[in-house]
Amino acid sequence: MLNKPYWSPYLCGAIIGLLQVPAFMIGDQALGTSSTYVYVVGQLTSLFNEVDPYLHRYMVKPGITWQVGLVIGIIFGAWFSAKMSKTLRKDFSDIHKLHPGFMGVKNNRKYSAMIGGFLILFGARLAGGCTSGHGISGVAQLSVSSILATVAMFAGGILLAKILKVGRD
Repeated sequence: MLNKPYWSPYLCGAIIGLLQVPAFMIGDQALGTSSTYVYVVGQLTSLFNEVDPYLHRYMVKPGITWQVGLVIGIIFGAWFSAKMSKTLRKDFSDIHKLHPGFMGVKNNRKYSAMIGGFLILFGARLAGGCTSGHGISGVAQLSVSSILATVAMFAGGILLAKILKVGRD
């Protein structure tokens, strides 16, 4: 299974959903990733000055939490999976070369990806959580705000795909 280029999204979704059980039992926390970035930034800024009140809310204790390990594991797991399935690329796919980059400037896809990643993270923090925090953990706990956030994420994604005509020939 590790050498397949694509895994079943249903199987992967079920596995991620089942990871909620040990996350709650062992870590007493739900799965989520966006708060990890806030935690790390809080830890880093505390080295230089007083921590902002927003960042202070997410700083549990000095050191590395299991959620930081989760984010690091996601990065290395994605790399390992792409390597095992022989789908690892050194650059963006050829289709990206057909389209201009950020603000029409060519050959800056990596910067566009970083800016896009920052905007997604900013939006996740603005929404009080990311897709894994709301869509997986929050919905598993039947949180009304998480259910609404997940519906909004899907609706926004579908609407944007229609606007950009993604998936059409």
